[in-house]
Amino acid sequence: MCERIYVFCIKFVIRYRKSTHKKPRIISALGLGISTPFGEISDAKKQSKITSKEIDFLKLSCSEMTYKEIANIMYLSLRTVEGYRDNLFIELNLKTRVGLVLYAKKNKIVEL
Repeated sequence: MCERIYVFCIKFVIRYRKSTHKKPRIISALGLGISTPFGEISDAKKQSKITSKEIDFLKLSCSEMTYKEIANIMYLSLRTVEGYRDNLFIELNLKTRVGLVLYAKKNKIVEL
């Protein structure tokens, strides 16, 4: 239960960090460098949380395509693709697209 609340708070922070509105106090309370208080989760557990659409996105993000091009290929909006990216960053405890590529290579999701 606590983990779900924590994930909700992180998603909240990510959404409002991009916003131009006055940022809520929860962002400063949680801080920008967020790490899970529940410890590290094994790769098998992490991978089981990833949806099939997120795996498709992960495979496409390992190419040189922009997020807009990926959205066009997947017939989704750019906002949805950014949501997949943000969810993967949270679930896999990553910070950059390079981290996504390294994760996909390490777990044999994509062959380079």
